[in-house]
Amino acid sequence: MSWKQPIKKELIGKGTFGEVFKVTNQAGEIGALKVINREFHNFCFLFRSAFETAKKIDDINCCKMYEWISDDEVSWVMEYIEGKAISSLKFIDIQSLDNILKIMIQVCNGLIALHSRNIIHRDLKPENILINSDGVIKITDFDFIKSGFSEKQKGQFLGTPEYSSPEHFIASYKLDTRSDLYALGVILYELLTGILPFSGKTAKEIGDQHRLKPLILPTKINPEIPQNVENIIIGLLEKDANDRYQNAHSIAGDLLKEIKDKKGIKLKSDVSYLLKPKFVNRTTPLKALNNLSDQLKDKNGNIVLIHGESGIGKSKLVQQFYYHLQLAEIEFYQSICKTVESSFNPLHKIFEEIISNKSETEKQKYFGEFGWDLVKYGILSEQDWMKKIKKPIELSGQNAEFRLFGAITDFLKKAASKPLVICIDDLHWADEQILKWLQYAERNLKGFPVLFIGLHRSEMLFEDSALFKIENLIQIKVKNLKEIDVSEMIKSMLGKKRKNREMNNFIENIVSHTNGNPLFIREMLYFLNEKGKISISDNKWNFPPKIEIETLPENIQNVISERLEELSFESLRTLQIAAIIGKKFSFEMLLHLTKKKENELLEDLIDCREVSLLEESGNDFVFIHDKIREVLESEMMGKNFIFWKELHQRAGEYLEEKYSSNPDEVLDELADHFYKAEHSEKSIKYLELVGDRARKNFQNDKSLDYYEKLLKDLHTQSKRINEKDKNYDQLQKRINKVHNNKGISYRQIGRIKEAQSEFTSAFKIAKRIRDKVGIQQANHEIGWCYYWKGDNNNALQYFEKGMKLAEELNQKKESAYAFASIGNIYGKRGDYGNDLVYQKRSLKICQEIDDPWGISGAYSNIGVAYLHLGEHEKSIRYLKKSVKVAEEFDFKWQVSTSLVNMGYTFCDKGDFDKSIQHYKKSIKIAEDIGAKRLISILFTNIGYTYILKREYDKAIECYDKAIVLKKELDMHTSLLDALNSKADILCKLQKYREAKKINEDALELAKKIKNKDGEYDYKVLNAKISFHLSKKEKLKIEKGIIPLEKLLKQEKDESRIAELSYETWKMKKELASEIVENTEKNRKTALRLYRKFYKKKPGIYYKLKIEELEKI
Repeated sequence: MSWKQPIKKELIGKGTFGEVFKVTNQAGEIGALKVINREFHNFCFLFRSAFETAKKIDDINCCKMYEWISDDEVSWVMEYIEGKAISSLKFIDIQSLDNILKIMIQVCNGLIALHSRNIIHRDLKPENILINSDGVIKITDFDFIKSGFSEKQKGQFLGTPEYSSPEHFIASYKLDTRSDLYALGVILYELLTGILPFSGKTAKEIGDQHRLKPLILPTKINPEIPQNVENIIIGLLEKDANDRYQNAHSIAGDLLKEIKDKKGIKLKSDVSYLLKPKFVNRTTPLKALNNLSDQLKDKNGNIVLIHGESGIGKSKLVQQFYYHLQLAEIEFYQSICKTVESSFNPLHKIFEEIISNKSETEKQKYFGEFGWDLVKYGILSEQDWMKKIKKPIELSGQNAEFRLFGAITDFLKKAASKPLVICIDDLHWADEQILKWLQYAERNLKGFPVLFIGLHRSEMLFEDSALFKIENLIQIKVKNLKEIDVSEMIKSMLGKKRKNREMNNFIENIVSHTNGNPLFIREMLYFLNEKGKISISDNKWNFPPKIEIETLPENIQNVISERLEELSFESLRTLQIAAIIGKKFSFEMLLHLTKKKENELLEDLIDCREVSLLEESGNDFVFIHDKIREVLESEMMGKNFIFWKELHQRAGEYLEEKYSSNPDEVLDELADHFYKAEHSEKSIKYLELVGDRARKNFQNDKSLDYYEKLLKDLHTQSKRINEKDKNYDQLQKRINKVHNNKGISYRQIGRIKEAQSEFTSAFKIAKRIRDKVGIQQANHEIGWCYYWKGDNNNALQYFEKGMKLAEELNQKKESAYAFASIGNIYGKRGDYGNDLVYQKRSLKICQEIDDPWGISGAYSNIGVAYLHLGEHEKSIRYLKKSVKVAEEFDFKWQVSTSLVNMGYTFCDKGDFDKSIQHYKKSIKIAEDIGAKRLISILFTNIGYTYILKREYDKAIECYDKAIVLKKELDMHTSLLDALNSKADILCKLQKYREAKKINEDALELAKKIKNKDGEYDYKVLNAKISFHLSKKEKLKIEKGIIPLEKLLKQEKDESRIAELSYETWKMKKELASEIVENTEKNRKTALRLYRKFYKKKPGIYYKLKIEELEKI
């Protein structure tokens, strides 16, 4: 009979979550209607899930669930119990004690019914244990919804503090069944003594007593309590769950022994169920983590990599670490990397959580001026407060990447007003950009109380991983368990404190079979229990012989596979579909994909939760371990490939519809699902979109992976089309484009050989289909490959081919850019006259087609050409024009770079103050757009200008700023030059020992990055430093002059010959002429070469050198 239209309704109680009514239905049956308060309606799913879980319980000592009434009101009907709370019992004499103990046995029976289905009550207290008129107790209000709430309601204690276990106050969402047993102990203590064992004014105060205060023995309050009953209470109230009674059955057995009149007592028969495994043998890594968190108080942050084989217990270690953080009141945030997702999605989720309780003003402050870089595709981009933040200018390549890194880091600096710990699980699935950012974060979060923890499978951790580039990375390896640890783990799962001979033999066999992998052990015990190979009778476990253990599944995958076979068809099918979504999946998406009714799907999920394959996480579910998901998907691919593909298509279509207004948020997932579904059209569409996005965002490894898949799909489609088909050429052009973009991705990471191969493939396709536009583009790109390889002749040849085709096709813009590229080649050769000719041709075309970006760039290139020709006024005139056009169209990047070139020009002209003025203007714009690489170069340029001004202290100040930025941005070669320059300035200031230290640092870096020029610079500077540090002339010659002369003899490069001759001359002229020879020869060699260089490229550097050498 339905309960949806009761004929009577009477309010009988109110609680935290809502009200309870006594109702009567049309058939005259009585029930209790629970209606949840509106403030909790967002958690409807949690209540519905709890109801469906409770409905599965059919036990005389547990309140029965009847019917879910409404999602809108969030209400349901359950058994109405006419009775009184267990607190009505009083201990007066032996008979009343017997009665209390008999009632407690019934409570144990009810708990056995819950615990055997993996349900924890979480709020067991006298008000939730009712005794009806027949003397039968009913446990009410049991559910697992509070675990979901505890994750969402931070700072609010959910439960009743007086009856809560010590662990409930540390991490309530990680409780197990033994927490209920502690509550049982509090209830029995209160019934027999009349008072609570621990009390206080606040939840924290009560919690501290539960955790820390020694128990006052019950007999100290009521001496009439029998000793054995007191021992039961003490055993229930142990502060460490591992020291408590481990299951309700053993409590009931001990209670029965203390009852005088055993008539009518029914003990539940033994039910074989397993407890959560104990945390074992992780003392050393846990201590290391605790020490690192303690350092946060002194603002010492770190990056920690926890690695170990799959199932070894990395997540369990962090869970245990979280207990310590709770006690230390340190904020903790955690997210999981998925196999496929947008870059930084794990961090986005953490950002959302960090700002969830902040005001709009605070949120804007946290995200800062470059906040849009963080939320381009996420849900935060749609928030009203986000729209009040001005969008910054778009950058590309590494400039965009470093600005994004800076924005993330600045956000975390603001969040770290108090110590915080961030954990990223399954880091082995993270893309390259997160790993590169971690390198950046290590350098830039020093001095901030932020501890990063990454969990990574060791079998997926390779020597060339970007993680190992993190300078001060702390590694913690989680190892396999030893036999003694396996023993503790198995005992805890079986609820036993001691082991007998049979258990000892069983443990030895399990250790041998599993090699001490905790996940393997856990899954093996569940498998054995489900198969009935281990069972409990008379509170004693029975184990299979060694010969049976040897025939068990031989690895984790196989044992999980065998366990999955024990599920019903419907539950297994539900799990298979969930595996397609990911380790963590939403009920909403799963409901859509399974096409089931809500209650049917919940039943499947609850069944899977009961056998510990899933657990709940807020409104979502999560696989206990990603290995379970992997086994499910792997087996589906092998046994039912067509269904596997169909599921991916369904998943893709669901996401496509759900995110139709903002598909960018799930582009990666859409591309992955449709690619696996072999849905050619949509796979190609999304792979192209996400590949291009990754390339533009400098996520080159990711873009290359997507382009490879895209080419595979396009080639498959190409095979189905005849060459004479009208769509054939269009398809080939699309393939051509992908090769081109793939080449650009390779070029962006410096893999020029692979880039050239892709551009060559594009060229061949274009040539085959007579696509002159494609040929022109490929020629230009191949030309750039030769340019970066230093092969100017081939570069020029390809640029000219591209230029001729662009002219033939009347491609004005491409012609202009080709002329600019050809000009660059001539400039690189030192032929600035021809450079100027081609840059002017480029300018003319850009003006004809009104291309402001091209015009501004051409003006800048012409200005640079005039600079190299020594025509400074013309250079400045053209650079000013470049700035004017760029400012008109808000091309901030071009404005900044043109100002840099003006700074060069004024410096080369000898007008140092104007040079510095223009560099500083450029810095201001570069800071506005977040171009840190450019800023680092500008500080170097200003420092160099101060050297020429002989203001050495100011020069060092600029180089120090440049060095900090170059370290932050991993600009190794540029950093090397800055270190050399700083050491040289220190020499000019006669601070030779400081210079020596900096020079040694430079040598170490040069060797690390295998930079031969850096090693050469070290030798020259080391000779200068040694010369000045030597007291005697003989040592000056041996350590200073002779090393330079050796370098001079073997050198063929004229610029180095000039430098070495100049430095040798300077040393020799400080010494007596009779001691050293060829002083004049060195001077004349240097002077001749510097005059030659000046004639070819007039500039202040050569001019100053010539003036010094001409003074005799």
